[in-house]
Amino acid sequence: MANLVNEAALTAARGTIQVVTTMSFQQEALDKIILGTARSPLVNEKERLVVAYHEAGHAIVGHYSEGSDPLRKISIVPRGRALGVVIQTPDEDRYNYSRTYLLSRMATAMGGRAAEELIFDEMTTGAQNDIKEATTLARRMVGLWGMTRGDRAGLPRQWRGACLPRPRDRPARSGRRAHPGPGGCRKGSGACGAA
Repeated sequence: MANLVNEAALTAARGTIQVVTTMSFQQEALDKIILGTARSPLVNEKERLVVAYHEAGHAIVGHYSEGSDPLRKISIVPRGRALGVVIQTPDEDRYNYSRTYLLSRMATAMGGRAAEELIFDEMTTGAQNDIKEATTLARRMVGLWGMTRGDRAGLPRQWRGACLPRPRDRPARSGRRAHPGPGGCRKGSGACGAA
């Protein structure tokens, strides 16, 4: 918070404003804190065009995806390591995220790459962080939150259809001790659906 206030004061001073206003916070100060310092704009016209379409792809997919956060800012001014940015922020705090919302986040992340392919019939390295973000989110959805369609879709191929063993110190549902069956599956454990 102190950094934000300092940046807002510096922004106001650079603009020869005598008083720090909300605009001082909303303009350059918040962008500098969140996104990093603005770098010199891209000189190459082709690169600027690719970045513009890339960011527009994020914005369009984000705008039309069900359950996504509202768009707050779209910029092709290079900041930090990014050549452009699309900022989406929720209207209210969230503590739980729906599968629909997370899928819209993944779709929005990949919207830039899709726009590059549609417009230029070419891929660039500009989608590197987008791909990393979408992959991380997909892995968390399956591995941590179990957000899959179907019973065991998130398990590795060799585990699909297999029974997961019940800990030895925990009795089977029937009250009698279960014995491991073929492949580690415990008969009577209910883990396979076999009684």
